[in-house]
Amino acid sequence: MIFQQVLNEESGCLSYLIGCSEAGRALIVDPGRDRVHEYLRLAAKKGLTISHIVETHTHADHISGNRDLAELTRAPILVHRAAGVAFEHSEVSDGDELRIGSVRVQIAHTPGHTSDSICLLVTDLSRGDIPWFVLTGDMLFVGSVGRPDLGGAQAAQDAWESLHRVLLPLDDSVEVYPAHGAGSACGRAMSAKSGSTIGFERRFNPALQFKERGAFVDFIMRDLPPKPPSFEKIVGKNRGLVPLMAAKPRPYAAREAREAVQRGEIVVDLRDPATYGEMHVAGAINVWIESPQFAERVAGMVPAGVPLLLLAQGPSDLERAVQALARVGVDEVVGFLQWGMIEWR
Repeated sequence: MIFQQVLNEESGCLSYLIGCSEAGRALIVDPGRDRVHEYLRLAAKKGLTISHIVETHTHADHISGNRDLAELTRAPILVHRAAGVAFEHSEVSDGDELRIGSVRVQIAHTPGHTSDSICLLVTDLSRGDIPWFVLTGDMLFVGSVGRPDLGGAQAAQDAWESLHRVLLPLDDSVEVYPAHGAGSACGRAMSAKSGSTIGFERRFNPALQFKERGAFVDFIMRDLPPKPPSFEKIVGKNRGLVPLMAAKPRPYAAREAREAVQRGEIVVDLRDPATYGEMHVAGAINVWIESPQFAERVAGMVPAGVPLLLLAQGPSDLERAVQALARVGVDEVVGFLQWGMIEWR
């Protein structure tokens, strides 16, 4: 079996490639929109063809790359039937299995974080007939569990059932690989470690220490941070209910940029705060491209649908910013200041 975790350090998102060298095929789990070509390169490097794309749930913190990846590979997108998506897909249900050569992937429906959440129990049949690891999506994190308020009023009750029906009965040795690590808004107090085991989480995960359902529900519902304002927009895009767009920013000369600002377009200044402080466009929002959760911060600061102009230190920062903003559903980047602050003087 071939197993590769792909980490997006900016967002804490984790996606996965699981394949079989003998079969020459692989599946991608929870692909990010800004990592599509990385999956293609990774599969090609390992001599694999991407044959399936699997979503563990409808994501609310980032735009999935499933449709972009499907268009490039012709691989089907697999989602639970409760996902309610409006694009071409194949549905999976509790108990379904996928086979990729000697790799068996068992689907377990685990509602809680969302109603369509699934976990993937993965077995390398060339080594044994029991699961080696489980991809838990946003059901179980390292040191936490998925926030239940995103799944409705019944979600906390469902989370208890899913944990005790599917995950906690697994052997202590089964490895745990979630869809997010530290920095994500989909849970709280998550560890920066990107993997664990059922046994370690059973002993040390605070959310798994309760013997009574009511105490568990009270604990995971307590002190939840507010939902980021972009969550509903991202869910709509990931369900195919809101169209995806590809930002194609063009260069703006200073005069044209001034006119755009007067029309209400917003300048997002990607430079470091010290450089911004020396000279900047009046009214510009300064979010340094190197700051933690850059894209999430911009998404929370700019009104939805307002055209954006970027002011970058150089071309590489501009490209990074466009990709990062696309990941969180901000597609309204229409241009960039061609000569930075030089022409603005």
